[in-house]
Amino acid sequence: MGPMVVVADRTARWRPARLDDVARIAGLSNSIHTLFPEREEIFAEKIRLSPAGCHALESDGDIVGYILSHPWRRHSPAPLDSLLGALPANADCWYIHDLGMGPGARGTGAATEIAGRIIRAAEREGLPVVALVAVAGADGYWRKLGFGEVVVDGLAAKLREYGADAVYMELPLAAGGEPRP
Repeated sequence: MGPMVVVADRTARWRPARLDDVARIAGLSNSIHTLFPEREEIFAEKIRLSPAGCHALESDGDIVGYILSHPWRRHSPAPLDSLLGALPANADCWYIHDLGMGPGARGTGAATEIAGRIIRAAEREGLPVVALVAVAGADGYWRKLGFGEVVVDGLAAKLREYGADAVYMELPLAAGGEPRP
């Protein structure tokens, strides 16, 4: 469990996501990302495949935020509402599939805290980058954390399902798990 944050006058803590959280995480996600709904089995599979990359922000028994992330391949955003089947044996990035915060959890610092934990986990794994697709104008938030837009051939077609304003972003990490300067 991580440090407590205050969410809507209540304390909240990040903890590993569990399969019994799936319905609540899916409900929160689908209320935030109304244009990109995903089925519950998508969330369950990510928790099963990458328990270290999936966390829930819990406050008084409510899920008020979540992150779903896993090892993946660069320049190849995970398709929305699709089962992965397995994680790639040759992963070359840590991919943040989704970071969602309920209305009371936004602006509390909880999102930045869990993003930092995921970045440190990727560094420990020796992966060269953390990658994500920013939607709905979230690229500004990710830029503040050091992420930058990456444009490579063929990527635009893969981003279409994420919406017209989707931005593929990466945060370079130091090799071998050493902290970034």
